[in-house]
Amino acid sequence: MAVDAALDFIRDVRSELRKVAWPSQRETINLTAVVIAFSVAVGLFLGGIDYVFQELFRLLLGIGQGGGL
Repeated sequence: MAVDAALDFIRDVRSELRKVAWPSQRETINLTAVVIAFSVAVGLFLGGIDYVFQELFRLLLGIGQGGGL
């Protein structure tokens, strides 16, 4: 009984996977490049914001200028 259900499930999955419109190799490469470029851009943006806030807090707290708490 459980084996029949498992086999039916596998058949259904294979049937559905045949219906999927898979991207071409060129599309896959292009979209991968877009994801990598976007990830780098977001990383640089967040790194820049982090640096600005770090320097702002150093300025406000007087850290690194001989002042300190």
